[in-house]
Order: sequence, then C-alpha cells, then structure tokens
Amino acid sequence: GGRRTQAWRGRRGGGGGGGCDVRLFNEHYVVKEGGGVVAFGWHTDANEQLMMCLAPTPRPYVSIWVPLQDTDAANGTLEMLPREARQPPRDADKHHPFFAADAVEGVEVLAVRAGGAVVFASDIWHRSAPNRSAHVRRVFYAQFSRGALLADGTYSSPDPSPQSVPAGGECLCGESLVERAGGG
Repeated sequence: GGRRTQAWRGRRGGGGGGGCDVRLFNEHYVVKEGGGVVAFGWHTDANEQLMMCLAPTPRPYVSIWVPLQDTDAANGTLEMLPREARQPPRDADKHHPFFAADAVEGVEVLAVRAGGAVVFASDIWHRSAPNRSAHVRRVFYAQFSRGALLADGTYSSPDPSPQSVPAGGECLCGESLVERAGGG
C-alpha cells in the first residue's frame, strides 16, 4: 500500500497588517481519453511547466492535483518519486538516463479517489502513464505561490516570517506549507 500523509488545514488570517499573500497563478484541466496514448514523462513542475514563460523560481510553489474520477495505475494516475527515494542529479531533465530504466526505484503510484487531492512542491519529480482504461480520466490542477509569481521568476512579496501569521491562525504560505507538501 501507499504511504499516507498527515492531513492539514489552513485558516485565513483576519484583518490588519498580518497574514500572507497566497496566489493562484495557474489552473487547468488534464483530460486523458480512455484507451489513449497520452502520457506525461518524468518532470518537475518547476523545470517543465513554467519554463516556457518564467525564469526559474528561487523557491518552490505548490501544485494541487484533484482527480474528478477515481484514479489508479490503469487510468494513468499520478506517480511520484518521494524525496526519500534515490533522486536524479540536480541538473537532470526527463531525458536523463536516470529515467531510462523501465522502473525507477521508490516510485509511488497514487490511487486517489474522485475529489481527493495530492499536494506537492514544484520540485518533486512525477509523471503519469497513458489511460489504458475504457473511460475518460479528468483532473483539475491548480498551482499556488507565496506572493505573485513574476515573469523574471521572482515573487512580489518576500518570504513571510512567522510573525506575519495572525494569532490563532495558520497561514497557507511560508516554509510550513512547502515542507508539508514535500518541498524545500
């Protein structure tokens, strides 16, 4: 069976000068037709997804993968390489020999029920295989950054400090979010 992670919930800060600046900066649907051949090879979102329009970011952002149907290996679910597993070299891309083997050691194939969510940092290696089932597989994908993510790869606000979190609330930003999402 797969590894279970601790669930967590953030609260929005109240008024005043405290709080944090969390921004939705990208969202899209990924649709894989049944019996299809569409696969997404090994990549990190930081290396692959935004490189067409942004310079590399100085810190990870967070991706949230929400299947709209139950997902498993048959319909091309998300597969992740956890940080505890052997990692490719820092400068690797999806064509690196590390990924040439039929099976990369330590991969977790995530069976996720419809409406569940996988939250992970932008520097986590992941992929998805083709949908070999007879049914369509749909996923909603959203990405959040701490502050507005600018075209030069910088952020509009500095790293939030623990003092910026309002009393009685947990802010959905800062190092705690990225750590919980497996980043950093």
